[in-house]
Parts: sequence; C-alpha cells; structure tokens
Amino acid sequence: MQSPDIPDTPPIGQPCGHYGGSPMELGADRNIGLLIKHVHILLALLSGAIFALRGAFALAGARWPQALPVKWLSYAVDTSLLTAALMLLTILPWAMFANGWLLAKIALIVAYVVLGVFAMRPARTRRTRPICYLAALLVFANVYGIARMHHPLGWLAPWLG
Repeated sequence: MQSPDIPDTPPIGQPCGHYGGSPMELGADRNIGLLIKHVHILLALLSGAIFALRGAFALAGARWPQALPVKWLSYAVDTSLLTAALMLLTILPWAMFANGWLLAKIALIVAYVVLGVFAMRPARTRRTRPICYLAALLVFANVYGIARMHHPLGWLAPWLG
C-alpha cells in the first residue's frame, strides 16, 4: 500500500528498493545516497591532497611523509574512501555504469596506486620517484575527470566523445 501523501515511496512495511525503484530515487534514502556521494568526493580529494603533499615533501627530502602517523592517516582516508565507493556501488542503479566509465576509473585507480607506491618508496635511480609521482598525479586527475564526467574519456569527453 502506497503512502497517499508521499509519491514514489515503497509500500508500507517494505524495505526500500523492494518495490521496483532504486533507493537513490527515494526521499530519505536519496539523502543517504547523496551524503555517501559527498563523503566519497571529500575523501577522494583528501586522499589526493595527502598523496600530493606527502610525495612533494618526500621528494624534497623531508622525513615526516614516512612517519607512521602520516601513513596511518593516509590508510584511514583511503580505507574510508573505498568503503564509501562500495556503498555507492550497492545503491546506485546499474544503468548508470553502462558506458564503461566505472571500469575505466577502477583501472586507473590501480595504476595510480602502483605509481604512488613507486613514488613513495626508495628507487634504484634518482629520476624514477619524481616521474612516478608526476605520473600518479596525472592519473589521479584523469580518475577525477572520469568521475566528474561519468564518461571513460573523462575531461576529453566533450571533445572526443
């Protein structure tokens, strides 16, 4: 039975999503989805900022980027970011991912993590760390562009898509 005064609500007594609609289409559930989305965006930007600062100072020879509390902060932010991403994945409608943007984003995130590891660890040659650091920042910018545009080409989608 539908609530007479609120359209698009699930039948009374039914959990959200069991009436054929997406949880993101509902009132309170939509607010939760938007909250998770905004937390995910905030954590993504915070993660990128932490990496950019740690990498820049590590390349400059500072020791604090390798301190355990700084690493733990980075791990905590990244774990929370992954948790928010998985929560979004479970509540968003699958049609939203039809053009492959999520797959492109995940592939670039793997590349970003690998490049970030090489940028933060001691390298065999002096040029390896800065090259990996800059490449990781470029990959991060592309991941952000893909997420903003919801298109596998990211920032290039308006011109090439």
